[in-house]
Amino acid sequence: MSWRDLMSKRTQALKQLKQWGHIKGAQYSPYASWLRLMGCAIRGQDLSHEKALPCVNTLDLDHTTSKAAGGTFRRLLPLCHVHHMQRHDCGIITFKGIYGVDLQATAERIFNKWKRSPAGQEHLDYVEKMISDLS
Repeated sequence: MSWRDLMSKRTQALKQLKQWGHIKGAQYSPYASWLRLMGCAIRGQDLSHEKALPCVNTLDLDHTTSKAAGGTFRRLLPLCHVHHMQRHDCGIITFKGIYGVDLQATAERIFNKWKRSPAGQEHLDYVEKMISDLS
């Protein structure tokens, strides 16, 4: 395979990986679309704490580990807009104290659930193939 063919194949693979959310723009990945169907991760939690707020219908995807700290699409968590803003305002530790939810563990549990789903398995198989084609 010539150098030009290899670079063309690499460019196509990178475009596809970006489309699937592995390179910037993860909010448009199949995983993010699946997350948006779930609703707020706080819905159904105990709201007896004085700072607890009810959910709203607008959904955001929250990075439980910031992108600057190495967070990836695996660490996305669906939160309604109110809980997303509250999480940023008060921080993860205080937010956990209010709702009793470990955000990082919940994000990991949700990702593992997606991984086992047909959509997740298809996506991960595709990414594996794209990466092996780059080799």
